[in-house]
Amino acid sequence: MKQHLKSNKQNQNTFNSSDRWQQKASLVGAVTTVIGLLCACGVGGADEPQAASQEKLIVRDVSVFPVSAHGKKLNDAALFRSTTPGFMQSRRLSADAGESDKPAPLGLITFEGPPVKDLDVLLEFPSGRFMAHWPTARIQSKRIYWRSQNLLAESPLSMRLSESSWLSPLQQADRL
Repeated sequence: MKQHLKSNKQNQNTFNSSDRWQQKASLVGAVTTVIGLLCACGVGGADEPQAASQEKLIVRDVSVFPVSAHGKKLNDAALFRSTTPGFMQSRRLSADAGESDKPAPLGLITFEGPPVKDLDVLLEFPSGRFMAHWPTARIQSKRIYWRSQNLLAESPLSMRLSESSWLSPLQQADRL
């Protein structure tokens, strides 16, 4: 049986100069740019087979945005370059090699719980756009859809982050 996960997000990308700090704080919480489905899945003990089957999947959504005083958009593509690995599709220009270890705007969805196969993830938002995402997804107006995802404790070797990547600790973490 196919499992579905649906989330509604509200994004607001512009702000005025009045009450700027309060607006920035609310925008950071509201704006979500998804670049990854890095999963941390735990497995129940062998002596508790019934408890493991009743475990719930916990979904966390975290966003971090470096703020610039330039421009009128919080997550402007021209202000920040991409420092994500090459397998993550991005609309941003790539950072120079010397800047590749610097953090960039990031939205991250993590999953914690038992391994899950064939999971669909649909993320909807009333405005804004995704600057990058991984794994490959179908993007339509106001939504992004990951179909038939397998949330396992180990990721394929082709999708492993290098130890020098600023995102590497996220892939090795049990959860955020």
